[in-house]
Amino acid sequence: MNTQYIIQRLLTTIAVLLGVTFAVFLIVQLVPGDPARVILGVQANEENVAALRERLGLNRPFFVQYGSWLWNAAQGDLGKSLITGQDVTPQILQRLPATLQLAAVALLIGVLIALPAGVISALRPGSLLDVTTTVVSQIGVTIPDFWLGILLVLAFSLGLGWLPPSGYTPFQEDPWDWLQHMI
Repeated sequence: MNTQYIIQRLLTTIAVLLGVTFAVFLIVQLVPGDPARVILGVQANEENVAALRERLGLNRPFFVQYGSWLWNAAQGDLGKSLITGQDVTPQILQRLPATLQLAAVALLIGVLIALPAGVISALRPGSLLDVTTTVVSQIGVTIPDFWLGILLVLAFSLGLGWLPPSGYTPFQEDPWDWLQHMI
């Protein structure tokens, strides 16, 4: 593989990561309202709000805040949760195995459904199965995932009672319950 190509791809990746993090940071900054006032409540006096803004670094210039956040994030320090007061990174790492399992099962289910449907549709173009597969896949692409997820929970958990609506059971404890929660 060409070294020049690898260097170009790495530089492009770094530029995209910087652009995305900057855009997200900017959007969060543009949200109306003062985070310190939201945390303390509308009844808080200005002295307490100013002290919290100082402690959180909200009184620093935008680029200083972004640079500080980016530097800390690059070192694995994503800050503290405003709700629990604990470091965010260990909380993410604690939940990462369940998230990766959920993503893997979703990918497997998607491949097991999409691959045969795509092959059959390709073998019989214009058939009822081809048209149905095309329509269902287009609808699936256009429906927001969060909304479809809510509808599926309502249907299969609350409506039919086939699957649990939420929760997580480790695979080692009960593989069947784990699979039901993953679906």
